[in-house]
Order: sequence, then structure tokens, then C-alpha cells
Amino acid sequence: MDGYIADKNGGVDWLESTPNPNKSDLSYNTFIEQIGAMVIIVEKNNRTLTMFV
Repeated sequence: MDGYIADKNGGVDWLESTPNPNKSDLSYNTFIEQIGAMVIIVEKNNRTLTMFV
């Protein structure tokens, strides 16, 4: 990973460290309804995938 999301060993376990016993969306849907666009860029093996949502 890029060192911004992943830890120094490439792990992203912290992304699931927020307690969520009710399995709610943690306001994700509310957030998505309020923004106009989202850009997701994934780079792997010198290839780039860009997705506009």
C-alpha cells in the first residue's frame, strides 16, 4: 500500500478497529448523500484504475 492507509507492514487491520456491534453503516450513507462525487484510485503492478462515483 501507499503508506498513508496501510501501516508500515502493509496491514489495514485498523480499518476494522472501530466497535460496531449493531453492524450499522456508521453514517456512510448519510455522507455519500451529501457529496457530489468520489474518486477512487488504485495502483497495482504499475497499472492504475480510476473510478469516479
